[in-house]
Amino acid sequence: MGSLMALALLVSQHVCALPLNSPLLTTYDYIVVGGGPAGLTVANRLSENPAVNVLLLEAGPADQGEQMVEVPQYMGADVGSKYNWNLSTTPQTFLDGKARSLPQGRALGGGTIINGMLWNRGGVGDYQDWVRLGNPGWGWNDMLPYFKKSETFTPVYSNSIGDQFSIHYDPDVHGFSGPVNVSYSKYFYNESVNLFSALNELGVPTAFDPNDGTVAGASFLPFDIDPNNQTRSDARVSYYDPYLARPNLWVSTGQHVTRLLVADAIAGNSNTSTPSVNDSSVGQGNVSSTSMQGNLFGNGSMTNTTNAANRPTLRLRHFLIHMLQSMKRSVGLRGKGTGGVATQQDRILSRQASSSGEGSLGIRIAGVEMGTHALPDFEHPKVVFKADSTHQFAPDASSPRSNVSATREVIVSAGALHSPQLLMLSGIGPPTVLDSHQIPLTVNLPGVGNNLQDHYLVGTWYPFYNSSYVYPESLAINQTLNSQAEAEYYAHKTGPWTAGPPDGVAFPALPYIVNGSTSIATSAQAQTAAQYLAAEVGQTVIAGYNAQKTLLIEALLDKNRAAYEILNNNAGSLTVATMRPFSRGVVTIESSDPFTPPTIDPRYGSNPIDLQVLLAAILFNRRIIATSSMQELEPIERIPTAEADDNEILTLIKASIGTEFHPSGTCAMMPLEHGGVTRPDLMVYGTQNLRVVDSSILPLLPAAHLQAVIYAVAEKVRDTRTEGYNFADVLGGGHHKGCAEHQLCLPEDTGFF
Repeated sequence: MGSLMALALLVSQHVCALPLNSPLLTTYDYIVVGGGPAGLTVANRLSENPAVNVLLLEAGPADQGEQMVEVPQYMGADVGSKYNWNLSTTPQTFLDGKARSLPQGRALGGGTIINGMLWNRGGVGDYQDWVRLGNPGWGWNDMLPYFKKSETFTPVYSNSIGDQFSIHYDPDVHGFSGPVNVSYSKYFYNESVNLFSALNELGVPTAFDPNDGTVAGASFLPFDIDPNNQTRSDARVSYYDPYLARPNLWVSTGQHVTRLLVADAIAGNSNTSTPSVNDSSVGQGNVSSTSMQGNLFGNGSMTNTTNAANRPTLRLRHFLIHMLQSMKRSVGLRGKGTGGVATQQDRILSRQASSSGEGSLGIRIAGVEMGTHALPDFEHPKVVFKADSTHQFAPDASSPRSNVSATREVIVSAGALHSPQLLMLSGIGPPTVLDSHQIPLTVNLPGVGNNLQDHYLVGTWYPFYNSSYVYPESLAINQTLNSQAEAEYYAHKTGPWTAGPPDGVAFPALPYIVNGSTSIATSAQAQTAAQYLAAEVGQTVIAGYNAQKTLLIEALLDKNRAAYEILNNNAGSLTVATMRPFSRGVVTIESSDPFTPPTIDPRYGSNPIDLQVLLAAILFNRRIIATSSMQELEPIERIPTAEADDNEILTLIKASIGTEFHPSGTCAMMPLEHGGVTRPDLMVYGTQNLRVVDSSILPLLPAAHLQAVIYAVAEKVRDTRTEGYNFADVLGGGHHKGCAEHQLCLPEDTGFF
């Protein structure tokens, strides 16, 4: 009887569950904009409460389990695919005057579909700096429970491998029951041992557990990888697929949100509501011309083996999921009352009527606007089913618009480039920008789009010629070896195909690489706050940068805090990437048309401190290459050459700088008087029910790859919502004399309105 009841419960859950792209209601309790790691985490945790309905809208498609997504060997191959926004920067005038590609995930799973899979958190001091910038409750000890909550950590499979490659772990800093699988590949390239030995020879220590936050040095990073089947554990696999049985979680792909709708009939940006034949939303980047596809981390960093074009999907889960979806479509969604969607709709509307007594300060976001279009029939390698063309939504610029309402909150998780764009299109941002595009101002927030930070890198190339070693590039040039590796992967889930090229890396502190010199930090101390910022930046943003600069200088002087990263591909590339960028850029809107990509100017190299750090890093590479450990590999200095002087290396740096794919800071969690956009509960200043949850809220970049950080931020904000703040009573601003009736006035750079 017990087994029959369990089976009945399982069947009932499957019948009531919502398939991907189910017909939408007109009203939800929560709307989440963006289906990357932050958005999926927030939607997952909110929908744990069966009493609320949650809608997540993602602009991109759902992946189909392609090799380029799942198999570590193809890491980076889907950059430039349909899963990428294909964005470009403006010409970088402080470098060589050329634009840079800036790949960002455009799929259910966001950047976790296309990233390098590396998993680390940064140092203790990185999060203490967040607190010092005005964010109580965001220190290392505050974040640690959420780092742990997001992961299921599996130690390296062999103690002898752990000893050989300096991989150990502290169980007190890891989680063992979270959604994301975090582990190691089943193959290790020996060149990492040589690199770690060389770094130790030069005084750089080893961080045996790089996620304990205490050591800046050589680090063998884990991946977001399933330890059993050795496939990518992306945000969709982790936070959505296992929870399809929830009848209160709607996830809809192909949804381009055009603006946020402000309650009480405040005039909005009418251009977002006007269909257009021009749709350039997927960007203007030319990935192929910048050699970004399949080359995530600089020169020679990818193996570029051939992707089998017609290989069947690896995900058996897709077959099972879509088989269930077909069944659920025929049965329909049942509510607690008489059945059907209307019962849930009525319940939400009645809740809306009873909650109208929330705080009166700040604007209220009533919902979102998006394009509407019939969803095409969905085809899967194993299942083909028909979309409900009368109720599905799939926007493009020419589509008519549709509104969906939120009774509680709207959470924007569109990423550091699109979240500020959406705010500005909705009238929230710098007045000068909004005025120039005839967008009515609803909240004056000069910080929106400012404070853009990115880890940026320079590729180097010292190819190894010792033929007794196996290198990742061997798979690209030796088809027999690659075929053997492929067969081993599919038969045993072991071998080189389990290992992405960025392997053993390092996060050295600056004192180790400049023999204790403080000249770079001294140069930074001599700068004024506004000296290298854009001319149009206002006083509040300058004040915020001044606070950041003090902390950045302290970090450069600290031997326990990373100044940059060395990305080792085990074939001769020791790409260097700054971890403490002093340069600040801006994201803004080119027009009031939501399908025009944002204008992105990282202003790479605008602050010369960054170039000095990168120069020191490349000079230190020469010392690494010269050690006896690395000489065993028989390296040749190709980029830069052994004869290149400092000026020639600086020229190389300016020509080679590119993104490490970590844009952040454009809706910074900082005080309003420091150019902040979000409070410590991630509520946007001057709003009652609008939060931003993604990399845009980071006030200062940690010395880490960002996916583990973003998962933890999203896990934490759910508890911040319920435990730390009453957002109806604690709002950043109020009505001031001279304000329009529906316009919330906040301090301008020169005072009050």
